[in-house]
Amino acid sequence: MPFLLSIYRAKKVLNTTRLLYIFICFISISQLQAQHFNFRNFGINNGLPSSFVYDVFEDSKGYLWFLTEKNVTRFDGKQFSYFNYKDGYDETGLFRVVEDKAGTLWFLTTTFKIFAFKNGTFTKVKSNDKFGWVDIGFDNKVKIISRDGRKLYQVNDDFTLSPIPINNKKAAYNFVEIKHNEYLIGTTVGVLLLTNNGTKEILPANTHSKRVVPRIFKTKDAIFLTNETGIFKYNPNNYSVQLQLPLYNNDEVFNIYEEEDNNNIWVCSLNGLFKYKKTLSSSVKPEGFFENTPVHSICKSKDNLFWISTYANGTFVCDFNSKHLTQKEIGENEKILYVKNLNEKIYFFNQNIYTCALSNNKLEKLNISHDKNVASQERFFEYATSFKDSFIFVKGSANFFINKNGITKYEVGNTNKIGDSLIYFDMKWNQGITMLSEKGISQHTPNNVVVPFYKYNMIESFLVKNDIYIDNIKPVYLDKDTVYLASNKGLIKLYLINNKIAYNIKAINGKIAHVTKYNNQLIVSTYTNGIYLINQNNIVNITSIEGLPSDYTTESVVNDNRIWVCTNKGLSRIDLNNLNNITNFTSLDYLIDNEVNDIAFFKDTVYVATSKGLSFFPQRIIFKDKFPSVFLEKFEINNQDTIIRDTYYLPYTNNNFTFHFSSPSYRSGNNNIFQFVIKKGNHYDTNYYQSGTIQLSSLIPGAYQFFICVKNIDGLWSINPKIINITVLPPLWDTFMFKIVAVAVILIVVIIMVVGTVKGQKQKQEYNRKIVESELKSLRLYMNPHFIFNSLSSLQSFVLTNEIDKANNYITKFSKLIRSVMSYSVKGEINLKDEIKLLQSYLELEKERFGNSFNFQISYSDELFAEHIVIPSLMIQPFVENAIKHGITGLLARVGVIKVKFEKRDNDLYCIVEDNGRGIDKDKQKDGLYVSSGINFTEERIRLLLNEPNKEVIKIIDLQEKNQQVGTRVEILVPVLNKGSI
Repeated sequence: MPFLLSIYRAKKVLNTTRLLYIFICFISISQLQAQHFNFRNFGINNGLPSSFVYDVFEDSKGYLWFLTEKNVTRFDGKQFSYFNYKDGYDETGLFRVVEDKAGTLWFLTTTFKIFAFKNGTFTKVKSNDKFGWVDIGFDNKVKIISRDGRKLYQVNDDFTLSPIPINNKKAAYNFVEIKHNEYLIGTTVGVLLLTNNGTKEILPANTHSKRVVPRIFKTKDAIFLTNETGIFKYNPNNYSVQLQLPLYNNDEVFNIYEEEDNNNIWVCSLNGLFKYKKTLSSSVKPEGFFENTPVHSICKSKDNLFWISTYANGTFVCDFNSKHLTQKEIGENEKILYVKNLNEKIYFFNQNIYTCALSNNKLEKLNISHDKNVASQERFFEYATSFKDSFIFVKGSANFFINKNGITKYEVGNTNKIGDSLIYFDMKWNQGITMLSEKGISQHTPNNVVVPFYKYNMIESFLVKNDIYIDNIKPVYLDKDTVYLASNKGLIKLYLINNKIAYNIKAINGKIAHVTKYNNQLIVSTYTNGIYLINQNNIVNITSIEGLPSDYTTESVVNDNRIWVCTNKGLSRIDLNNLNNITNFTSLDYLIDNEVNDIAFFKDTVYVATSKGLSFFPQRIIFKDKFPSVFLEKFEINNQDTIIRDTYYLPYTNNNFTFHFSSPSYRSGNNNIFQFVIKKGNHYDTNYYQSGTIQLSSLIPGAYQFFICVKNIDGLWSINPKIINITVLPPLWDTFMFKIVAVAVILIVVIIMVVGTVKGQKQKQEYNRKIVESELKSLRLYMNPHFIFNSLSSLQSFVLTNEIDKANNYITKFSKLIRSVMSYSVKGEINLKDEIKLLQSYLELEKERFGNSFNFQISYSDELFAEHIVIPSLMIQPFVENAIKHGITGLLARVGVIKVKFEKRDNDLYCIVEDNGRGIDKDKQKDGLYVSSGINFTEERIRLLLNEPNKEVIKIIDLQEKNQQVGTRVEILVPVLNKGSI
């Protein structure tokens, strides 16, 4: 297998050149002194599944794909994503990827399988063939060739294969479609041209071993072919090739890449990486990198960064536009605090005694003498400024003057009167030097006379008078006779009018770090709130919200109509003609470190002093496709993954969402800002996030629109926001139709209830009327004329027979019975004990009236508490009267007996009235003559009280012995009005 053979050789080469490789990774082999490119490495320790990387590919979204011998991973500039069988990928290594117009990625694995990646999922192309190559055809269709070279296929939208007839019987390594149905195919015998007219050999393999295979590379403007002997350019006009570059030292070409914007050609080979300017020729000396190290591919991303894959050392990223001097190369571990340009030399200064100069890529150190009395822990270097063709800087209490004649110590008189902490110089060649220190402002004349015109005590008195905190005061800028002070109230402008101090205050937020002036506009850098642009009309504040990498700024310099802002997270460039045009430079691209202390300019180059060294690059860096894009990579509903769509209709229970957005950009790092806007009706809710993960919980039903934009490191917002429409459907009971139906049902129920209530009232009235009637009937039963007439007749008989005692006793019982009946008939209810007493009185009267012709007995079960049980009044009497009248009256053969008993049955109260009389006359019963009207009234009353019109409440039983009637038994279900007491 050619790839594995190449790998074997790469490892062998690596073992013999490891030490050299480590050096080459950081210093270009062009050997320019005092500068190097900044290569950042990605390997198994920081994201890659393997250090054996076949290819690096940037897709149309801006994701970087790393194809390794073990797996594939995707990089969004901040973190790596890995794929396995859960994502549909069940293979290991990959070495080829292309992207079609629809954005689908097509991968070729080291086991010669084809996978398509779309919508976050891998799909294997089903086939029994092994595939040798995949490419985008002349018609923008995906085409693949079998490993044996006998079959060429076009891939359809459903991932099925359509064969394309070809006449080739040689094993194929790769192919390119150069015209419609015209192919160049790399085979075991060389590169062949396949057309409808047949096959033609274009380039022989010339391979003495199976290590090197013919390869075909299609660039922007040309097609290059390679074999063991060299790199050839294909001429489509006469189907010929021309040698461009011979190969030596057993070299092998893995990839050829041509930049689209400047036509530079990069050659990735077994012996390193080589850059040719605009043409590939042996007469042009290339710039080389990674000497004797196998480099397999190079990819230039949209942000001008180059990604280089190697066979054993992972992937490297470099901008190739900036160069650097590290602290180690300078020979000091101190921060570089200032950098200045003078006489075509770049001077930079650290905290120690050394000053360095860079000229024509040569680095020289200037050992400046200093005040040895200064304590070693004190910071020697304090200030440096340049003007015209001269330069002044301060170390300790010594001042040095630099011009084209060299370096001299500059005496400024008795500086102790003013103070040694100098902040600002303004050189007036006719008047001397004006110095601004923390204790005032003085002028040093050519005769070395110090003329103070702002004394510290004069300023202090003024500040105290105007209630300004003295401890927070710091002079920051001097403009002629005007001084600017940083204070707790903002920027204070002090100036003299008739030798008196006048002032005004520019109210700004944040501690002031630096002030400069450009075209009558002050540029103020702050430690906490970005920069301010101040003129007579307005104040403009530019912060991280507008695009700065940080609100911590230390200095601002204007050059070529641009503001360059130094921050602790990188360097910003702001176009003064368009303040929204902000470009940021960080350690991810053009700087060696993000902590920027000072900048200087020489010709078209900007020099940046950082805490880890000096970086320099062209001023007019322009990034392609600067506007970022935002993508929804994953969407979870109730913590469950779902298919990504633009519109969702969800039940009210599915109202917890997690959005995972991404905006691929290595340059932006973690500086992307996501703007998330929720629209519901006419209401907008806007939030900002640094993370691309956004969670929403318990959304109420309704129609929502979500707008997601992203701002990159340069402060530019995405032009096309990602829009997602989600409608959370209300529950059934909250829908419009349900509410209509519910209202209709409620109206119907109300109508039914009203009608039912009216009907119920009528029924209740009717019920009460019947109850009253039944009670009246019961009363009439007790007080019927026959009973009263017979009772009075008996009383008369006692009087006529002069039985005065019996008459008195009878009158007493009769009057008591009448009084009780009248009383209980009004109440409508009676307790069981009183009912028994009432029956007792009635039976005693009837017994005397009938001449003691019968006996009676009244009893109740022991489990009944007669005084607690309440029943309807005047209910049992009709049955007792019936037993007397129809049972025992006229009985001759035996003395009559009437038994009344109350007992409990299944939580109901029953009354049993039993007599030993004549029994039931069947003939009379059939004619309806036996059952008295009183019993019927009582039966109706019981059913009314129980509200059970069809229930059997009275049962009449004929008692017999030896087929002879011996009495009657009546069982009455007695309604209990206080049911819980039984």
